[in-house]
Amino acid sequence: MRPKRGPMPSTNPPAYLKLLATNVLKSTLQESGTLQPGQHPSARKLTVTVKLLASAKPLALRHPKASGKASVTDVYDVHRLQPSEDPLTIQQELRRLGSTVRCQRHVVAFNAHGFHELSNYVNAFPSVIFNEGNAYNPSTGHFTAPVDGIYYFTTQMCCQANSGINFYLEKGSENMSVNTRLTATEQTEHTYSSCTSASSSVKLTMNEHVWVKMYSIYTSTTIYEDGVNAWISFTGMLTQEL
Repeated sequence: MRPKRGPMPSTNPPAYLKLLATNVLKSTLQESGTLQPGQHPSARKLTVTVKLLASAKPLALRHPKASGKASVTDVYDVHRLQPSEDPLTIQQELRRLGSTVRCQRHVVAFNAHGFHELSNYVNAFPSVIFNEGNAYNPSTGHFTAPVDGIYYFTTQMCCQANSGINFYLEKGSENMSVNTRLTATEQTEHTYSSCTSASSSVKLTMNEHVWVKMYSIYTSTTIYEDGVNAWISFTGMLTQEL
């Protein structure tokens, strides 16, 4: 007489395991500083490797939201744990194994100086001190956002005595046909050469541009720049990727 077969093991992990896997992932991201409380991991911007149970494989494949909608590589010992074990034991084992979070962070920052006004009134700061991420183009004076995010920019201009300047921080399309003025600055000086600056934080989508536009074509009779002290500068950075 053939022995009766037992029930086939379930491939759908229990709810508590799904919850534990989700909580461990979010906790790890928050501890690493890549995720704020209340936020959810971004599939497009994170590649997450999570060590889970063998029984959690269907969770990773069928329920991507449980792993933050991230791409998941299953690295686990098939016989290490069973879904029937105590939830606390599973949680301890998950933490012992560790969730390996590999974040593809974009580091974007630049600092350039010098005066070279183009025919479209944009100043192309030609001397680049550093350009991490290569988002700034010294030939055009344009910064191009490589990712969606919150950015911060500062520019400084200097004028000769008995002169004045106006300039703006703007964002828009590459050809500048679509543009938004972020801030405007004016400086007039009668006795000494002097400098003024403009700063702005801005939300940019990928491939949006930021530039410094002058009010008119200025020459060395108006602009003060000695070429050594980097009086005229343009700097920016990505502060928060979205």
